[in-house]
Amino acid sequence: MKYYETVSLHLAAAILTKIKGACFSGISGDLSDRKIIKIQYPDSEESALMELKDRFYAKNLVIDLYEYNRNLNTLRDELKAERV
Repeated sequence: MKYYETVSLHLAAAILTKIKGACFSGISGDLSDRKIIKIQYPDSEESALMELKDRFYAKNLVIDLYEYNRNLNTLRDELKAERV
């Protein structure tokens, strides 16, 4: 298993939606107000993750909207709980 870290809530939700076996691993804070979202994923999905990132930043990622919104809301809830 590998880990991917990002500060982008939307990218993290897309990864959780599209990458098989990906799971939320936690949130860590750095010195600024930004939180780092840590996602665990299988080694075999490395190339799929790189392709997903390319499509995400090129703004042509096709994704299941229901699953994406569910993951996005879950991550937002985790961030809110982290702030308290």
